[in-house]
Amino acid sequence: MRCRPAILIIIGLALALVLSLRGRFPLQPGPQPSAENPAASARDANALRQPQCAGLESASDEETDTTTVRGQPVIRVTRFDAAFAVLPVTEETDAWWPIVERLADSLPVSELGGALVELNGAKAGSPGAVLRERLLQRWTGLAPDVASQWAAALTDPADRREALLQVAGTWAVSDLSAAVAWARTLSPESERDGLLLQLAYETAGDDPSLALGLAAELPPGNARDGLIAQAVGNWATRNPQGAAEWARSLPLEAGQTRALESVAVSWAGADAIAAAHFALDNLPFGHALDRTVAAVVQRWAQSDPLGAATWIEKFDSGALQNDAADNLMANWFAYDRQGPAAWIESLPNGTLRDNATVSYVRQLAAVDANLANAWLGQISDTNLRSRAQETLAAFNSASNSDFHRN
Repeated sequence: MRCRPAILIIIGLALALVLSLRGRFPLQPGPQPSAENPAASARDANALRQPQCAGLESASDEETDTTTVRGQPVIRVTRFDAAFAVLPVTEETDAWWPIVERLADSLPVSELGGALVELNGAKAGSPGAVLRERLLQRWTGLAPDVASQWAAALTDPADRREALLQVAGTWAVSDLSAAVAWARTLSPESERDGLLLQLAYETAGDDPSLALGLAAELPPGNARDGLIAQAVGNWATRNPQGAAEWARSLPLEAGQTRALESVAVSWAGADAIAAAHFALDNLPFGHALDRTVAAVVQRWAQSDPLGAATWIEKFDSGALQNDAADNLMANWFAYDRQGPAAWIESLPNGTLRDNATVSYVRQLAAVDANLANAWLGQISDTNLRSRAQETLAAFNSASNSDFHRN
């Protein structure tokens, strides 16, 4: 258990040091971005990033917080250095996060922009980087228009991208429509599309229709198709019929297959039978159908394994039926070890019965080798029986090795 009094003392010392250092390391003279002066913030944000003396250039090495003067490295000093120095000596973020949080909340709003400039280039995961993220989050919550202008004025591509994503995510919590409108104004297009993609994911759970509308603004590709699949899948948990109709209306090149798969998988949570019929009626044979059938069987086996088994019996003999039976055995066995036995014995001799038996033997091998061995005799296909024997032998060998080691 952490010692709370000790942490509170450290927090107090850190805040006291910060307050005292404001006099020793004042902000450079010049206009500062602030919530009170948005116009000046937008005009002067880039100037604040410029070196304050001739010959000073920002270092490109993110691993050290340094600058160079005429080619010579010089340690950068920020108002937070003394506060960072008294943080607990640990790599665990939760050990020093409360101090950084208090530090971020204690800074006056008028100084947020300048503090963010000082913390540019902080090493990822460091207290400086965490503080920078928290300061930008706070600024966006208080004055999103100003914070977004500041972020958009950054010239370093990595800093700009990170800042824009942070602003978009924070702004979306309080005013999603305003965040979306701002993102649409950005250029280049790749930057704008990246923010719209993030904002769409932010709303995909609560408002999938809005997420799908934003997806329509994105260029074709895996990123857009993934967004569509997630959004329509969320929609299917509430209105599977509506989501299904929408997914069917998509052109094939617009991610239709992934959308149909997502609908079926989500639908299976509420109605596995309807989801199963939907998948078989709408998905083409291939990997997408295989994945969907496996997901449907997994959910169906938890509530009605015999119903799932009866559905599998209706499949044409082949890889899809075999994979579905294997998936059923694994999930059914997890809930009821004896359950699959009666179903297997009710099946006529043939491929389905043999494959289901092999799957059952594989499950039994880990818990009851004698019973697994007894089931081997019911496999009529000699090749399948040989593979099942090899599986059982491998389990027995591993079990004996564990026994001798113990």
